[in-house]
Amino acid sequence: DPTGGYCFLVDSRKVLVQGGSPFIAGPCCASYRTNFIPDFSDLNFKVAPKCKSGSAKRIVEGRCLGRESCSIPVNADVNITWVPVASEGLYCPGFDEVPEDEAGAADGEDGEEVDPVEQATRDIARGALCSDNLASLGDFSQCPEGKPRRIAAVARCFSTTVVFRDWEFRKTDLAILVALLDFCSVVLFLVSIFWLGKKEKTEVDKFDEKNITAGDYTVYLKHVPPHSSVGELRQSLIDHFERVLNQYAPTWEGETEEELAKHRA
Repeated sequence: DPTGGYCFLVDSRKVLVQGGSPFIAGPCCASYRTNFIPDFSDLNFKVAPKCKSGSAKRIVEGRCLGRESCSIPVNADVNITWVPVASEGLYCPGFDEVPEDEAGAADGEDGEEVDPVEQATRDIARGALCSDNLASLGDFSQCPEGKPRRIAAVARCFSTTVVFRDWEFRKTDLAILVALLDFCSVVLFLVSIFWLGKKEKTEVDKFDEKNITAGDYTVYLKHVPPHSSVGELRQSLIDHFERVLNQYAPTWEGETEEELAKHRA
């Protein structure tokens, strides 16, 4: 808890490690806020120029990657060993141990970086046991005296395969399969739209052939009134038909409602 002041409590806080990748920690209390958000920047891991180890990452990977549990002594004078694993890309540091005929391939052409899988395969072939210590790429000359040293490691555990009943599939293969299914679905959707458009036009033509509507008739007019534009002619015809149709009362010479009811029965 912060000394004095108000406690800004959060259920979880984001912690930044040396590489910049954050991870979520448990409840914590901040003594101040920045932009109304509890500030935990003073709790983030910081790298001191004269109190750090550049070999800690590969040591932790070599000892712990792919294992349920592991232990590493935080002592710069202790050599830590691990077995190279090609599938995990765990190889032995120090290319001076590579045979001369393989040195060029290990260092890479034109200064290219080493392929971890290839280098680990070479290490396994020659029966090498990897070894390194925290001081090989580190400097502890200005570390605080009398304070414990720790290694903070953040790992993500995930499976590379998916098991369904008695079958096991690689996630990369499933990703390709899903992408292909998406592509086929889009193609099928586009073909369906094209087919539905043609089918709709065919059905409209069939319906038009079997049904008679007012649009199937044409009224022939003789002695069209003089006009100077199509709009004027249109208005003249509307006025004429309204006047003629309103001169006579509507008549019906067809069947009565009783006769229609008999036919329906």
